[in-house]
Amino acid sequence: MHVSTGPKTRDWFQSINTHPELTWGSFPNYPLLTGEIAPPFSLSSRVRNPKLSSTSTMSESAVATVEINDAIFCQAHLKEVCTSCNYDGREENDGFYGFDFMEREGLEAPMSSTNKDGEYQCKKHGSTSCNQCYGWKKQITRARAAAKKAGKKSS
Repeated sequence: MHVSTGPKTRDWFQSINTHPELTWGSFPNYPLLTGEIAPPFSLSSRVRNPKLSSTSTMSESAVATVEINDAIFCQAHLKEVCTSCNYDGREENDGFYGFDFMEREGLEAPMSSTNKDGEYQCKKHGSTSCNQCYGWKKQITRARAAAKKAGKKSS
């Protein structure tokens, strides 16, 4: 995808330098994820809409996703790997937590609800950053260990 150097992109760079709190989605005149103008960041960057508490990647824009305590899931089923939505967020989540991608079981978010700010919170503790329910790094580490162990048994 080609990054435009037209006036819209220059305005974006100028605004972002003077107002670092602004993001690509802060500009209503800019098409978001349409390909009309490429954003001045990498294609794997997350585009976040804080009002919806959802994210998507440019390469997977067909599937609605949500971010729950820094991990990405399909919005409809809250699964990291969802066959119904044809979504697989393992590579992005592994990378976010500093792991190289490997085949492993996908994570599933526990029972959750949204608070008045639209952020997901666990039903058990009512927290948006619950380490017991949303301890994704620990869960990914366990899933990776189980995948390695299963790989050794099948060899």
